[in-house]
Amino acid sequence: MTEELSTAIKWRNETETEFSWGDQKVPDRIVVFVRGDPPKLNSLHRLTGLPLGRVRVAICDLMSQRDEFSGNSPAEAFWEALGSGIESNLTIRSIARFAVSCLKDTNQESLDAIGQELHELSLFADSGLLSDAAEIENRLIRNGELVDRTIHITNRDRKRLINSIKNSNEGGRNEQAAFIERLRRFQRTNDDGLLAELEFEKVADAFDTTSKRLTDDSGKGSTDGTAGKGSTSSRYNRRTDGESVGIELVHQGEIEEASTLSQQLDKDLDEAIENDEKRVEVDFGDDEKLIIDVDSDLTHFINRFITEDRFGGIVKGEFADRVHL
Repeated sequence: MTEELSTAIKWRNETETEFSWGDQKVPDRIVVFVRGDPPKLNSLHRLTGLPLGRVRVAICDLMSQRDEFSGNSPAEAFWEALGSGIESNLTIRSIARFAVSCLKDTNQESLDAIGQELHELSLFADSGLLSDAAEIENRLIRNGELVDRTIHITNRDRKRLINSIKNSNEGGRNEQAAFIERLRRFQRTNDDGLLAELEFEKVADAFDTTSKRLTDDSGKGSTDGTAGKGSTSSRYNRRTDGESVGIELVHQGEIEEASTLSQQLDKDLDEAIENDEKRVEVDFGDDEKLIIDVDSDLTHFINRFITEDRFGGIVKGEFADRVHL
């Protein structure tokens, strides 16, 4: 290996150098990594390009064959998943850095490092990653999705994180608050070093906390997503002006929140129509609820007058069905 362009050119031209490979004076293969846009590569630019995906696969294959991982099904499954394209936006530098960080003094420490050193791949630490070889690929995918969800956090998810602190027992509340603060700090700074302090399953549990706030008979708030006998909705600001809500979110720069709300409404409205429900309610923001009348005048007009099978088929062609409308 050399960082000298002149030496690499000598190798390229099969000129004898001060190096040797067994009884050979020139290498049988040359691989050139170029960072940035160098002004002059001389004859090196004529080398056949090597896709970074092949380099990635080669690194992962070499790692899976090492004594630390060879013969261990979960470890082999992990390196195969990483080489196959999981987190395909990873750089060769980050994969190489991760691979080196997994080489510890003992085989067991090296196996444990796979879950502990995932921050080098911009993923949350995951001590349970190797517990099920069949689930490793899906688990890595979910980890990446959760990192992206954290970076692009919505108001609803912020409320979930706060509620995860409130739902903790008194003894663990301070610990959970500190954990959420680290998670929010990562969201603000994108500092991958913080990912080593954030366990995947614990982050997933925090995001799974319900964002609904309910009130029981005693008037005390409940965040478990279920209502007891006589319970009523808490102090939500109820909105029925869906168009205004969408415009407000866009003007406030809450594009992610608007997109999430739109997707949730699409899903809930379809289910409500199928189940003959009269309305849907969707939480958004910190304490707001959007209420949509399923059987509105517009819905009634579309269903009764302009579909293909009514009123002589005023709307025809591929957009005649209710789904497209």
